[in-house]
Parts: sequence; structure tokens; C-alpha cells
Amino acid sequence: MERCIHLLSDPSLRLRLKVLDVLELCVQVLSERENELLPMAHRCWPALLQRLTADDPLAVLRAFRVLCVLGETCGDFVRRRVSKEVLPKLSASLARQAPISAKAGPVYTHTLA
Repeated sequence: MERCIHLLSDPSLRLRLKVLDVLELCVQVLSERENELLPMAHRCWPALLQRLTADDPLAVLRAFRVLCVLGETCGDFVRRRVSKEVLPKLSASLARQAPISAKAGPVYTHTLA
């Protein structure tokens, strides 16, 4: 996990997606060892936050999966960070997108975003 964190900011989308998959597996493996998982979650948080808030929609979905696994294993540690850092950006993004989505009509239902 420690060796792949820096790859979350790689320009290649394919590599970022692979790294997010590896992070998800690492969190699952380290779930039994909270003393090792929490420091690693702290180290990967800034890069994961970038993937959650400013990336390709596919990377955002994978990062959200990693966040869900982190939430299941780390509990309050992730809850506080999500409420402070992720939810405000997410709600602002949804507020900006709402008027566009309302005018999109049937095309909106067929787009990934």
C-alpha cells in the first residue's frame, strides 16, 4: 500500500484505476491490523481525496469504492474526514450539476456522468 500511494497522481487513467484496485485490496487485507491500517489510510488520504473530487468519472467511482471499504474498516477516522473534506465538495458539485441535469432531458439518462 505504501509503495503505490504516489501512483494515485499518475497522468495515466489506467494506472490510477489499477492503483485504486490495489488500495482496496490492501485495506481489506489490513483490516485486521488497525495499528498499521490507520497510519496508511492517513498517508493515502490526500491522494484519495483528489481522486474523489477532481478526476475522471471512472476513477471517482473506484475511489468511492475504496472510501467505502475504508469506512467499513476505519469507522470514525474516515467519517470525520469525509464530513469535513468530501461532502462539502460533493454537495457543491451536485448543486452545480443540478440545473444542467434538469435541462438535459432523455439524453441525461444515457450518459455515464
